[in-house]
Amino acid sequence: MKGKDPSTSRAGFSIGVYLNLSLGAVFLVIAVATVFLVNYFMRERALEEAAIEAEMLLDHNLAIHTYFNGTLKPALFAQIPEARSADHFDPVWMSSTYAVRHIDQLFESLAQKGYYYKECAINARSPENEANEYERAFLEELKTNPQLEKRAEVRSVQGQPYLVYLRRGETMEAGCLRCHSSAEVAPRRMVERYGAERSFNRHPGDLADVISIRIPLQAAYAHIARTTWQLSGAFLVLLASLFTAQLGLVRWLVLAPLDRIREKALLISAAEEHLGGEIPIPRGKELAEMTAAFNALNVSLRQHRDQLEMRVQERTRELAQLNEQLQQSEEKFRTFMETASDLMFIHDREGNFVYVNDTMARTLGYSKEEMIGMPHRLVLTEEELDQGFAKRTEEFLATGRLSIEDNWVTKDGRKIACAVNAVAVFDDHKQFVGARGIVRDITARKVMEAELEQQKLRTLQADRLQSLGEMATGIAHELNQPLASIRLFAEGLLLNLEMKRPPSQEKLQTTLDEINAQVERMDEIINHMRAFSRESSSEKQVQFQPAEVIRGTMKLVGAQLRVHGIQVEVSCSEELPLCVGRPYQLEQVLLNLINNARDALESRQAHRDQVEPEWWPWLGLQGRVESEGRWVRLSVSDNGGGMPEEVLPRIFEPFFTTKEVGKGTGLGLAIVRGIIEQHQGRLEVDNRLGEGVTFSIVLPASPVAGPGPAA
Repeated sequence: MKGKDPSTSRAGFSIGVYLNLSLGAVFLVIAVATVFLVNYFMRERALEEAAIEAEMLLDHNLAIHTYFNGTLKPALFAQIPEARSADHFDPVWMSSTYAVRHIDQLFESLAQKGYYYKECAINARSPENEANEYERAFLEELKTNPQLEKRAEVRSVQGQPYLVYLRRGETMEAGCLRCHSSAEVAPRRMVERYGAERSFNRHPGDLADVISIRIPLQAAYAHIARTTWQLSGAFLVLLASLFTAQLGLVRWLVLAPLDRIREKALLISAAEEHLGGEIPIPRGKELAEMTAAFNALNVSLRQHRDQLEMRVQERTRELAQLNEQLQQSEEKFRTFMETASDLMFIHDREGNFVYVNDTMARTLGYSKEEMIGMPHRLVLTEEELDQGFAKRTEEFLATGRLSIEDNWVTKDGRKIACAVNAVAVFDDHKQFVGARGIVRDITARKVMEAELEQQKLRTLQADRLQSLGEMATGIAHELNQPLASIRLFAEGLLLNLEMKRPPSQEKLQTTLDEINAQVERMDEIINHMRAFSRESSSEKQVQFQPAEVIRGTMKLVGAQLRVHGIQVEVSCSEELPLCVGRPYQLEQVLLNLINNARDALESRQAHRDQVEPEWWPWLGLQGRVESEGRWVRLSVSDNGGGMPEEVLPRIFEPFFTTKEVGKGTGLGLAIVRGIIEQHQGRLEVDNRLGEGVTFSIVLPASPVAGPGPAA
């Protein structure tokens, strides 16, 4: 068992590299995300603080406005009489906007924070309060949107970031119109100072101004940047420390144990003697369990290796024995194939023989060399090729099996009957690749079957003649009755002629009609006997009325039964469905069953002392329809006491009889059942021990004709 270092056959980084890079990437992502979030929240905090400063500055200046307008100005107006003059104007204490602007300038000179505060308006009285483009746009928006109160956003002014805060200012009141309605009513000194064009024509409710404040953000942003870099440096140092620490831990806890397992695995793959050794168990539950499992696997592999070597040796010996047995079996099989009495073959997908045994070649008159490669169609007769060969081949490919009786032709043109059994051979892809088959020459059997059929027909014919011989007395009685009637009518006519009393024309016609009817009756009996006694092979299958079969049988045997004192009861439906078959054969079957019943009745009558006093021999014939017109049942019943139970299983065996030698018609129940089965029917037996037997002939109704009238 040899191996090599997997790292030499597959490029890639080690687990330690992947693990360190993954952890480093995670640390880096966390550090970057933390720095970004800190920077983001610090900038948001700077904006919040700038907004607070703007609100404080605004509130401070609004307080100044309130103080001027609500406290300072009223007090000064009360103390200085000339101030109440319409022309008097002193912006130092009379204009809160002027005061706020100058106070803001003083505050900025002291604080030096870069604040910007302006109460701006469009067409402001003081140019210092004139709104710029951005402020003017906000003023215009306020006029169209009464809901808008303020706006705050970061803007770059002269390359520096500011929080620009705009807020809706004061609205014109009635007291403001003294200075802002028109130049004519305004204080003269104010008009002289600011002119007569700016900040006039105002109305109560008009927006007076917008307060614009700018809070510088440069210092805050610079502080944030320094903090961000300091935090990034701290995270970098922390990341480097953690990365170094985890490198050592991974090496100590993970990589070193894995290296030991790897080195041991390489040693095992290089030399089998290293199997079974163990490596130390490392720290850590997972690696400890994996190392323990590796050690267990190593020991188990050593044990399996040792067992495998033993099994290989044993298997090698077994295979050697099996190979020897296989050679012997193959020789036996080849001998069996070549010496078999049946014909055996194999052909390929095109139907060409690739193997035939000696029996097949010899039977067909070929040499084995001639048959190898020969199409199997050449051994079939033209009749077989024409009668559904293609359909039969299609069914064979679909089912994979073939079991038929066929006619084959030998090399010299002789025909032999064959029983063919073949199976299809398919490859792993379910594709047909050929067939294997066994053929049995059944020519002798077919000849024997034909001879048996002829013998059966001869037996049937002899049985008919014998039946007619046995029924001669009854038939003679049937013929004597019309002959006696004819004699009586003829003697009556002769007597009338001797007495010279010729009968009237009407009487003569009646007498001749009666004679003619009796002659027709005799002719019907004689014709029926002729038809019944002719060869069965000449009888064709026809549609017939089952009731007529019963009536025809009674014409032959009715008188004989009456002579023997047997009470006969015939029960037949007036209209039974027509059947298809040979009616005179069925008459002979009924005649056989009636004769068997008669023999049973005579046997019981001979032992009259053993039966009930009121018993009288009885025979019944019945014809009825069953299964909604699909079947016709013809029954022969008797009260002859039935058959013993031990006899019943053998009654259909050929040549089996319970009668004395020389007695009976010779037509056994086996042949009777065969005739019924040829008519696609069945023969049923109902044996009632101590009472009697009923034999039933069940025939299928003709599918092409409905019920026919009984003759």
